[in-house]
Amino acid sequence: MVLLRASKKKKKDYLFLEDTVRIQRHGLFSQVAEKMFHMKPPVDRSLVMDQLLRQIPEMGILYHRLRSSTIHYQLKKEGPARYSLPGDVLDDDCT
Repeated sequence: MVLLRASKKKKKDYLFLEDTVRIQRHGLFSQVAEKMFHMKPPVDRSLVMDQLLRQIPEMGILYHRLRSSTIHYQLKKEGPARYSLPGDVLDDDCT
């Protein structure tokens, strides 16, 4: 007799950008971070896909189309060594 075990149940209203992922102690990200950059990643930490993908500058156009919002802000050069950000950067809830 063969017993099949059901895998993780799928959520009805699943949204990829709201999915939670965890950095694994012996995963690819941890290995690359240690070998190439000599840093210990925050293992066993849960992150939301939206938080991860927002950090990739090339995703800006896609985010603007999907959510009608920007994920990066333009720096304005105000002098030889002086730059400014727009005021709405303070309202951003991105972590």
